[in-house]
Amino acid sequence: MRTGDYELSISEMAAALAHEVRNPLGLAMVNIGVLEGELTAADKARISSIRSELYRINEIVSKFTDIVSMLKEHGETEFRGFVDEAITPFITAYNSRVNFNVFTPNNLTVKIPKNALGIIFNNIIKNAVEAVMDSKPECGEIGISVEIVQEMAVICVNDNGKGLSVYEMEKALISGFTTKKSGMGVGLHVSLLLAKRYGGSLDIYGEENNGCTVTLKIPIA
Repeated sequence: MRTGDYELSISEMAAALAHEVRNPLGLAMVNIGVLEGELTAADKARISSIRSELYRINEIVSKFTDIVSMLKEHGETEFRGFVDEAITPFITAYNSRVNFNVFTPNNLTVKIPKNALGIIFNNIIKNAVEAVMDSKPECGEIGISVEIVQEMAVICVNDNGKGLSVYEMEKALISGFTTKKSGMGVGLHVSLLLAKRYGGSLDIYGEENNGCTVTLKIPIA
C-alpha cells in the first residue's frame, strides 16, 4: 500500500468512526430532552451532567478527526509571528498574573503547517500556564526561546510552576496519563505524535517545585 493510500484509508476510518459515534450521541441527546420534562429538579441536575459528558465525547471525536486530517497537510510556518499570535489569548486571559518572555529570531521558518504547530504549541503553553497558576498565583514566568542546531529549531518553553516528580516526568508523554482532575491525558501525547510526523521530537524535563521545560525540535525551512 502506498503512503497516500494509507493516509486516505485512515482519514476514511476517522470519518466513519465520527459518523458512527455521533449517530447514537444525537439520539441520546434527543431522548434526554424528552425525559427532562418529566423529571424532578434533582434528576434534571443529573441529566445536565450527563449532557455535559456527551458534549465532551463529541468534542473528543471532533478533535480526533481534525488531527487525522491534519496528518496529510504540508506547509511551513513563520515562527515569530506564530508565537505572538499563539500567546495573545493567554496574555489576555491571565493579564498580569503570567509574564511571557519571548526570545526568538525574526527570520525563522519551520517545516510544519501552522494548524499542526498550533495544536502542539497550545498544549505546551496551556500546561505551562496551569502549572504556574497552581503554584504561583502572584505572578508566573513563562519563557520561550529558540536555538538553531543542525538544521533544527530547538524551541524551549520553560515555566516556574510546580514542576514534575520523577514519576510524572516519565509518564507525561504517554497517552492517558494526567495529573488533572478533568484531564484526558491526550494533549502532550498528540503533540508528540504531530512533532514526529513532521520530522521533529518533543521532550519534557522538570523538577518537583522547581518548574518545567518542554523542548520541541522541528526542522527549519
